This record gives sequence, C-alpha cells and structure tokens, in this order.
Amino acid sequence: LYINNAVGVQIQTLTIRDFAVSDKINFKKYFFRHAGVVSIIAIFFSLLFFLISLLFFHHLEIAKVLLTAIFVGVLSSLITSLIVPMLLRKSGSDPAHAGGPLAAGMQDFLSIVIYFTVAALIL
Repeated sequence: LYINNAVGVQIQTLTIRDFAVSDKINFKKYFFRHAGVVSIIAIFFSLLFFLISLLFFHHLEIAKVLLTAIFVGVLSSLITSLIVPMLLRKSGSDPAHAGGPLAAGMQDFLSIVIYFTVAALIL
C-alpha cells in the first residue's frame, strides 16, 4: 500500500508545481506522459514483490495477489494524484493546501479496496 501513496505523492508534487508555473496544461498529454513513468514503476514493483513472495513463501496464489494488487494500485495512484489537484484548481482552491491529505486518503481507501478485491478474486 505504501508504494501506491509514494507514487501518488510524487506525481501530485510535480502536478502542483507544474500548475504553479504554467496556466495552460494539456491534461491529456500530461496524463499520458505520467502514465508511462507510472507504468514502468508499477511493472517493476509488482514483479519484484511477485518474485520475492515466490522465493520466500512458495505460494503462487499469494504472489499473484501481490502482483496484481500492486500493479493496479500503483496505476490507480496516477488517477488520484492528477484528478484531485486538477479539481481543486478548477474550483478556485490552491491544490497545495488541501490536495495532499485528500489524495492520500482517497488512495489509501482505493488501495485497500483493490487489494481485497484482487485477493477475493484470486484466492
């Protein structure tokens, strides 16, 4: 769960900075630029935990849960970390003031839902 929030915080920090220095951001282009980096991070960490789980615990189903939940969870952090600052900015609020706790709370909730959903489907 931590990795999901860590990725989200990093993207949100970059997004808030970019909002501060530029009034015109092409959201679609911006989203896909970050999606590429986040996808690489998601693949790396999901495979890493999959392999560690297999190596130390020898339980394929648990390894599959970790692989899938970490991959989907990290990808979901892209959504929360981009949408929250954008919505706050559009509402006239400063994303730097409230974006962090709001996005982190949403990501924590979403990560737990993803993890248990994946576990229920695989196990």
